[in-house]
Amino acid sequence: MIAPGSRVIDVGCDHGLMDIYLAMYQDCKCVAADVNEKALSSAVRNIKKYNLNDEIETVISYGLTEISVNLTDVVVIAGMGTHTIMEIIKGVVVDTLIIQSNNDLELLRFYITHLGYYIDMEKVVYERGQYYVIIRFYKGRLEYDDMDYILGPIIRKDRSNRDYFLFLLRQYEFILEHMPDNVVYASKREKFEIIKKELNRLI
Repeated sequence: MIAPGSRVIDVGCDHGLMDIYLAMYQDCKCVAADVNEKALSSAVRNIKKYNLNDEIETVISYGLTEISVNLTDVVVIAGMGTHTIMEIIKGVVVDTLIIQSNNDLELLRFYITHLGYYIDMEKVVYERGQYYVIIRFYKGRLEYDDMDYILGPIIRKDRSNRDYFLFLLRQYEFILEHMPDNVVYASKREKFEIIKKELNRLI
């Protein structure tokens, strides 16, 4: 998802392995950021191990607060919740955002597209019993419907994601089975039934 030669800002860089890969194989300049010295220490060690200090800058920063961000930068935020991601990107303008959120993908897509981005690419990755959805947003606008926000406008057109659709279908079936059958939950039940119907169509 990242073009060779890009300047990449990796928010919550963890061990810095993505930055190391990008510097070594994609000719990228990277800013590896994390919230404190302890969180950043593993990345610092790994970057030094591969002798990439000139290619990868390390910064202690909550989100992007201590980083100079340029329009052409690629901002990557992975492994956080949607509300944290929303807080981090508030007021930030770049051409490219690459986001992997741990929850609330419907809200994430809605929020970022309403900031003036469109969804250019989506990938579903399955690793160690867990599904991860990675989304690339570009500056610009496209129209989306409710199901695009819920399931992803690109993901739902890709039939190779059938196992992911089955996984989601089981989740919605479980929720509907255990949801109290009363007026308080009527609108949610109706929404989930519509999603379930769409997942069955995709499968």
